[in-house]
Amino acid sequence: FYMYMGGTNFGFLNGGGSTPRITSYDYDAPLTEAGDTTTKFHVLRETIAKYEKIPEIPIPPNTTKFAYGKVQMTQLSTFLDAVPKLSAPHGPVNSTFPLAMEKLGQSYGFILYRTQIPPEFAQSAVVLNI
Repeated sequence: FYMYMGGTNFGFLNGGGSTPRITSYDYDAPLTEAGDTTTKFHVLRETIAKYEKIPEIPIPPNTTKFAYGKVQMTQLSTFLDAVPKLSAPHGPVNSTFPLAMEKLGQSYGFILYRTQIPPEFAQSAVVLNI
């Protein structure tokens, strides 16, 4: 099986690009991310039962789902306003060159790289050869 039960990746663990997204996935799994059985679960169980004895245990019913309606959202801060709080308690890391996540002791998420361009270069056409 590629996946037997679906799941969710929250925050920065989703691989979803530059914005954090909650990703929900089942990939046609026998159990949904909510733990509900699917048609595939029952077909697999019946198929396995043809070859192996399956214990007589009750299968819990699927859970009732609710619609919670609309939620009013209010912006409290921007990302850049929150950066000082997000980098606490250690604060920013100063480096001549950008550091990889591993060098910063960070195994997932995002890193904000910032620099200040000296005024003498701000209006000039500078070519960087990397």
